[in-house]
Amino acid sequence: MLNFSQLSIAFIAKIIAGCAYGYLFLNLYKGDDTWKLHQAGLAEFQLLIQSPAQFFISIFQYGYQENQTMSFFTAHHSYWKDLADNILIKLLAIFNIFSRGSYYINVLFFNFLIFWGHYFLYKLFIKQYENNSRLLFLIVFFFPPLLFWESGIRKDGLVFLMLMGFLFHFYSFLKTETKKHIFYALIFWLGLFIFRNFVAMLAIAVALLWRISHSFPKKTAFIFIVVILLMIALFFASSLLFNDLNLPMQMAKRQESFQNLSGGSRLPLQQLEPNFKSYTSILPVAINHSFLRPYPTEISNPLYLMAFIETILVLAMLIFVLLFNKKFFPELFQNPFLLGLVLFALLNYVLIGYMVPFLGAIIRYKVIYETLLILVLLKWFKLKHYTIL
Repeated sequence: MLNFSQLSIAFIAKIIAGCAYGYLFLNLYKGDDTWKLHQAGLAEFQLLIQSPAQFFISIFQYGYQENQTMSFFTAHHSYWKDLADNILIKLLAIFNIFSRGSYYINVLFFNFLIFWGHYFLYKLFIKQYENNSRLLFLIVFFFPPLLFWESGIRKDGLVFLMLMGFLFHFYSFLKTETKKHIFYALIFWLGLFIFRNFVAMLAIAVALLWRISHSFPKKTAFIFIVVILLMIALFFASSLLFNDLNLPMQMAKRQESFQNLSGGSRLPLQQLEPNFKSYTSILPVAINHSFLRPYPTEISNPLYLMAFIETILVLAMLIFVLLFNKKFFPELFQNPFLLGLVLFALLNYVLIGYMVPFLGAIIRYKVIYETLLILVLLKWFKLKHYTIL
């Protein structure tokens, strides 16, 4: 179990990282979305002071046409798409009551919530690291990319919290069959759906693999293949439905919305079409962007250098395990817990590569899944020879 000193040090580190995030993006990148959200929170705070009832009611006032209100996956002019930003902005407005509009004090309040994401991740893996819990503690709470990117005031931190809450409680439900865990898992999944709906849909793949493997533990490899094929089939079969639930089309539109943005780290990415041929043709590019970038020649600032080191670390660990541990695949396919997380991480890598044409955003989005892969791969190192602390 984590003691008070460990949690305190980890929380302080998170506050420092969140403040550094705000300072760097204000002074080096002229504000970025984190400061735009802060300004929106200040404006919403005025509404809270002047008309508290309207402040809370307004989140349910759509201001969209009926078809836009019900569009869960639409990239533009959708109530559900904008709801994530609106919730975060209203949360910041409430923080401003106590912080008097200070961004850096809001960082403390914000990370008091997001810190639970790290805690859930630690609890999720602790059974796998019983002999080296200190190493797990260091990675979960102090791995620099995860600590930095998930401490800034953005939706990414809330995605991290909701995702880890869902994974922890759903897996705990399978192990204990305690009803409270499935209730909490549902709440966190709904939150994840609001803040990043495509990730929430992919999380179902993990839940499905875990649930079926729990009943048929000796058929994990077969179940893994079936789950992947089922997810692909359902994804493309959804194109037979009306536009709002046509996932290939909505994903192509999401990519188009990214393509229409401006930014200094744009990567060449062909426009997706809502058909199987288009997705298969762009797959190699999507894998390249998510798994291999940034290249050494693309390192233009310390954040890109950190991302390059992350990429090299993950690839080196994977190559090492594949070359020097013959038990990797047999043991992985006998462990539904780790196999499910690998499946989830890889699917999200590909999803990010398909939709996001900006290197900076790719680096930020994929850090959660890089961390999951690192935690999984470390299981096949002989950690008993590298006891930390």
